[in-house]
Amino acid sequence: MGFDLHLAPPVKFFEWDESQWDAYWRSDPPAEGEKLGNSTYVGLTIECITHNLEADRAGSVFPLLMRLEQGDPPGWLLQELPSLVDELGRVRAGLAALPINRATLLYDNDEDVRRRVDDFEKRNGHRPTNLYDLGERFVVTFERMARRAIESGNGLVASF
Repeated sequence: MGFDLHLAPPVKFFEWDESQWDAYWRSDPPAEGEKLGNSTYVGLTIECITHNLEADRAGSVFPLLMRLEQGDPPGWLLQELPSLVDELGRVRAGLAALPINRATLLYDNDEDVRRRVDDFEKRNGHRPTNLYDLGERFVVTFERMARRAIESGNGLVASF
């Protein structure tokens, strides 16, 4: 299972009932979207952000971003998207300043850290140098979709 981001109407989609959501997901053409990542990758990235940048209190520093985990549905209205882009920029800078180690990854042992680094290197062809490298696809994809929504006058909604 994975997380995807989709363009949504600019306002009021939070108020939709189940039939309106069903019609939205079945629309032709379907809502423009992009894959954010599988649930493990997204979960690990959110965990890194929460632990390292929010002192283990999800949403305390990045309330809009953490709506991904806490929203029902997780979505952002057009007027919220510039602030979401700002939060993503601060996440980028914060993660880039942190090393990859047991404490920042919340791992019990160094072997798990090595495995995570090795898996990243196999997929990407280079070793990660900081936590941002591990979460780059998440941040870049989220930022790209938020900017696309702003440019097109839309909101943004996540599905999983």
